[in-house]
Amino acid sequence: MSTGAAGVGSAALAWYLDRHRGSAGAGWLMATLSAQALWALAYAVGLLATDLTVRAYAEAVAWVGMVWLGPLFLGFALAYTGRSALLRSRGFRLLFAVPASASLLALTHPLHDVLWLFFRRSPEFGITTVRYAIQLPGYAALLVGLGTAAVGVLLLVGAIQTYGPLYRRESTAIALSTLFPATGVVVWLVGAGPWPAVNFGAPLLLFHVALDAYAFVGTRLFETAPTTQRAAKRSALDDLAEPLLVLDTEAAVVNMNRRAETLFDVDGRDAVPVPFADLAGADLDDVRARGELTVGGPDGGIFAVSHTPLSDQRGDDVGGLLVLYEVTVERRRKQQLSVLNRILRHNLRNELTVARGERPGDPGERGRPRRPDAGGGDRRVQRPAARDRAEGEAVRPDPGGATSTCRSSR
Repeated sequence: MSTGAAGVGSAALAWYLDRHRGSAGAGWLMATLSAQALWALAYAVGLLATDLTVRAYAEAVAWVGMVWLGPLFLGFALAYTGRSALLRSRGFRLLFAVPASASLLALTHPLHDVLWLFFRRSPEFGITTVRYAIQLPGYAALLVGLGTAAVGVLLLVGAIQTYGPLYRRESTAIALSTLFPATGVVVWLVGAGPWPAVNFGAPLLLFHVALDAYAFVGTRLFETAPTTQRAAKRSALDDLAEPLLVLDTEAAVVNMNRRAETLFDVDGRDAVPVPFADLAGADLDDVRARGELTVGGPDGGIFAVSHTPLSDQRGDDVGGLLVLYEVTVERRRKQQLSVLNRILRHNLRNELTVARGERPGDPGERGRPRRPDAGGGDRRVQRPAARDRAEGEAVRPDPGGATSTCRSSR
């Protein structure tokens, strides 16, 4: 019963993940869940089969699911944690030769004994369980599956330690989910326990499905993929003194430094992921077009905006970095200089107007020289001219050649 439920649950989760197709690791996880469903459903059918030939083919199909599970899970872990370049490496591609060969050998088992020998019934709990002697190629295929699954778990644990609490619940749930079926398979391989004919890895997949459902449905596994943060780490801006926001492809803030937490008065551990518009009160495209952002609050001000796109190792867009540079003081200084400039220009214009003999208060008289008036306003200009004329007459020679006295002496 639990084995069939695990198979149906795995298939349902694979169908549910189709809405996240295109997200980092989603395709690989869908393939992993499909292999998991194939293993569980085939094993459940074999437990109910009465014919030994049908039971043998059901066991072979279950083997196909088992041997593919580990490599596919490793592919998911690599893609989800931002190591997608390794997916195209020759070593990773060669790794799939093991499950492909094991699947071919399992489905052609009546023609050879490469994977197992002495296939026979060994009923337990009233169901059709079987026992057989696994050969060296069979052990190798199963151990490769277990080993690759273990590497995938380690990668997810590394994501927990590196990226903090944002991915802790999702990654922890998926990492723990692999322990239950892996333990069952190991016990079955070594023949330990009172029921060596039962592969408890298949029924324990039910716990796997429950934890996966929590990670997929109860949290935001693919809405907060750590591949965005991994790209941000490579930019070496984590310790920047200015406010720093890490954005995903949907313009949601998935991480921020302490300066940004202080600026927006939020706790980065609990506030993210949050849409940029909700955090900053402005649309991201408008902010990038204006090149500045005004933030209120005691630590707010006017900030210049610098946006840097982020891409993974394949060149795909995974988000961006938004750095805020405070320009409040520079803006105030610019305004003060502008006011001072206007004052100086006004004062200098008035001084120049006086120096040119213009009345600054009468616009109609500007540019026109003032005429001497009959009063005393221009007497300082008239007196020196009269004195020059008097002195000139005092020294003018007589027609006869003698110097005459001044008229005032006669």
